[in-house]
Amino acid sequence: MKSNYYSFQFYLYLVLIFTSCGKLDYSYDSSLSGIPNLTIKDIDGNYYNIISPWSGSQQIWMMENLRVKSYKNGDTIPQVQSSVAWNSLTTGAWCFYDNIATGQIGVLYNWYAVNDARGLAPEGWHIPTNDEWNIFQGEIPMNGGGKIRGEGWLSSCFAYSNNETAWSALPGGVRSNGVFAGQGILSYWWSANPNPNGLNGYAFKITCANDSYFDGEEAKNNGLYIRCIKD
Repeated sequence: MKSNYYSFQFYLYLVLIFTSCGKLDYSYDSSLSGIPNLTIKDIDGNYYNIISPWSGSQQIWMMENLRVKSYKNGDTIPQVQSSVAWNSLTTGAWCFYDNIATGQIGVLYNWYAVNDARGLAPEGWHIPTNDEWNIFQGEIPMNGGGKIRGEGWLSSCFAYSNNETAWSALPGGVRSNGVFAGQGILSYWWSANPNPNGLNGYAFKITCANDSYFDGEEAKNNGLYIRCIKD
């Protein structure tokens, strides 16, 4: 995968800059669907629109972040709100950003939930591997981050957003070291693969600090979003 590392401290700095803009309220724009009326359903009964981002692409993606709160066998995934408890986890968990449910933004998962053998993705779908993220990135111009951004990015962001692909990336923020940060200016999505050293997970990342995208390591107890891809 393309490697372009940015410090999390830099994003915390951006968060402080944009704090005065307040919380964002996300709403889903159904007119963006590139494959109208095609949806899939997870085990909890949540429906997701799907999209093939580029003409000729062999990939079919959810155009929304995963919101499931149960593994595929029906076992409940624990919701963990406490920062102390979240940081000490070595098993799967989920949370809302700031522990507040908002629209269609999805939920944050730690990597242990991603890696759990009981599975998160709906039947016939899976969490993308590094190779699949590679293909996705290869189909987007390096400075094409705006082509996959949906609504909600702060107007003060450097990058433009036209969501040409209808992939509809929302700036949901992350949970790092138990702390919520970055809503309005960034979003990260887990890969199914750990980092080669096994110590961390790996993620696809997009921010408004520039008009590109990148990937890199994330601690396994960080909270990131999930997009699923068709088998």
